[in-house]
Amino acid sequence: MKQIFFLLTLMMPFVMKAQTLKPGYYKSQDGYITVTVNQEGDAINMKDQAGDHVYRNEGGTYRNTNPKYSNFTINVVDADHFQSLKNGAGAHTWTYSGKAPSAEDFVKDEENEEDCEMAQRYMELAQKGGDDTQVNTFCGAAALMKCNMNAEGFAEYARQTIASLKQILVNPGVNPCTDVFTAAQWSAN
Repeated sequence: MKQIFFLLTLMMPFVMKAQTLKPGYYKSQDGYITVTVNQEGDAINMKDQAGDHVYRNEGGTYRNTNPKYSNFTINVVDADHFQSLKNGAGAHTWTYSGKAPSAEDFVKDEENEEDCEMAQRYMELAQKGGDDTQVNTFCGAAALMKCNMNAEGFAEYARQTIASLKQILVNPGVNPCTDVFTAAQWSAN
């Protein structure tokens, strides 16, 4: 038994390296985010709402080549699944969907661009400090999720975020980030 385990342990790196992802679309484990993946040799090319990313093989783990995102890695599980990690933790499994994403999977580029820019503005306001730092952080995080999620995913995220945000506001009836949450979202939560 020990010999079989030893042999399996020795073979694991070769099996892991042999895995190649199918080219196509992959959905996040919650189903809210879709990315395009194409693996060529020792590189995995990924396109998401935020742009294009290249991950290079480093002994079975693929690391983002952009120094800004070098703490993001990918582990190939099999031809239909990969895990994304940040700082080696918090594995999120992605599953091959094969088909082109629907309109709900990707936010239109113009809207996506606006939401991403809005997230940046809120984060800059939060970094300046002041009485609204915590509110601006919530609004910035929500805008970032709106930038990266489909409508269904953002609706769920908005519900949870609005409930948390209302707990810290002096006047929870007033939406502090009307450009992120609609009036209907705010009043429903």
